[in-house]
Amino acid sequence: MDLNLFCGGVETDSEFSISLIALSPYLIYVFFILIRHLQDADSVVTLPWLLIILTRITCTVIAKDTHDSYLAHRYLKVFNIMSRGLKRVFTFIITVFIGVGAVLFLVRSHDGPIEIFSGGPFQSGELVAASDDWSFLTDHTTLEMQTMAPPRSRTMWLAVYDTRLFVISGYMNSRVGKIWKQWPHQVKENNLAIVRANEMLYELQLVRHKEGKFIGGVLELFNQKYGQRLTQDTIDNGGAWLFELTAR
Repeated sequence: MDLNLFCGGVETDSEFSISLIALSPYLIYVFFILIRHLQDADSVVTLPWLLIILTRITCTVIAKDTHDSYLAHRYLKVFNIMSRGLKRVFTFIITVFIGVGAVLFLVRSHDGPIEIFSGGPFQSGELVAASDDWSFLTDHTTLEMQTMAPPRSRTMWLAVYDTRLFVISGYMNSRVGKIWKQWPHQVKENNLAIVRANEMLYELQLVRHKEGKFIGGVLELFNQKYGQRLTQDTIDNGGAWLFELTAR
């Protein structure tokens, strides 16, 4: 493939030095965009789409001329001016992107999540009535929760406070969180959920809480259990979204 078709031509008498430090934010950005798309988007990711994205990001670099002034060029003929070592670095990075993308694509059809990776809808487990007392989950470190729009499952932290079941989504205001944490926003349209614990399936609904006397106690449980520093201010400023799982 001639990358010049994507990147465009560059004058032959121009001298460039590519900065990996300058390029790295673009690579990190496309990495998280790829994860978000594969985990939450409804459309199927195709190989041509992936190649175009990776090629465009590779071509979108910051270059310097011999006077150390930034050029106005948007696209550069990268592979004609990079050293052999730099080419190997880019080859490795692109290989990692494709590998991670393939894994995430396959995980989407898996029966439930795999560690930190979101999975597909639950395909196993016995459907039982929702409980009024979730104390039996107190010692559980995590639970599996499936939301409906789109049908994705993920591993969640949990806290049982006064027999009530709570989950939390943190880092909502961070740059990474804004890309990675999409399910809380999707719950606004459809708050139905299924929890799988001990091979049992519970049909529930997610109710977000922003205020209430119980919130301090719930956050303290999360802090003790997971070493967090959650406060009421974290809830008030939207840094963390607290949900209760209740019967439908």
